[in-house]
Amino acid sequence: MQRVPLLQQSFVRFTTSPSVRQASSSTSQQDIKSAFSYCSEQVRTYDYENYVWTLQLKQELRAALIAIRCFNVETGLIGENIKETGLLPIRMQWWRDAVNSVFRDKPVKHPVIQALAQAEAADIKDTDLDHASSHLGKAIGITQLLRGTVYHAQRRRVYLPTDLMSREGVTHDQLTRGEPSAELNNVVYEVASTAKAHLDEARAMSAKVPKDAKALMLPAVACGLYLDALQDNAFDVFSQQMLKGAFSPFWHQLQVKRHYLLGSY
Repeated sequence: MQRVPLLQQSFVRFTTSPSVRQASSSTSQQDIKSAFSYCSEQVRTYDYENYVWTLQLKQELRAALIAIRCFNVETGLIGENIKETGLLPIRMQWWRDAVNSVFRDKPVKHPVIQALAQAEAADIKDTDLDHASSHLGKAIGITQLLRGTVYHAQRRRVYLPTDLMSREGVTHDQLTRGEPSAELNNVVYEVASTAKAHLDEARAMSAKVPKDAKALMLPAVACGLYLDALQDNAFDVFSQQMLKGAFSPFWHQLQVKRHYLLGSY
């Protein structure tokens, strides 16, 4: 089963309470049902961690979020499925045009676009939620950079900070050859520390985050589990535990459920 290795699972904070629009004359209820079924299956297959926590949400909110996550999956797979780099801009432009078709109320015939067309939003404004979700988004974004380090290195792509690599004497070639070292671990430690600081800030604001919004912060669970595993493995991204995914999906599910029931993240 192919998974998106560095799918941008950056926290998508909904300032919305999604509802479902009436199906347009060109889109039947069956089309909409099929579209959401497709999106759900794609997210379950390629973005399982996010699929797990969305199951804790109310059905209406879950549907809209699944549509967003599936869009992320589809665009994230473009680089994996298209081998000729010249075709990448063409495919990306197709997706831009497809998204614009939603705003013109003429969504193209694609299940992801049809699902996105059904998501409608109503504002929920909260300064503390804004602050907490901003920190969580940064924590997840940085953590995803670390999680994709080995995958990208195998494809001769390096996204670790060049200043830290230079300071520690870690070269691009060492990383792409898959050579673990204490110096590389130091670089990873610095990056992980930044992610952990943002995660701690987000969690410190838990008491101020509106109760109804707590479930939307559940991506913090996977982020925290990964950073904990990284610390347990001396910040070695090439260790066997980290290469196997850092933590078990079952443990992640249990922790998501526990946090959901406790109203924490």
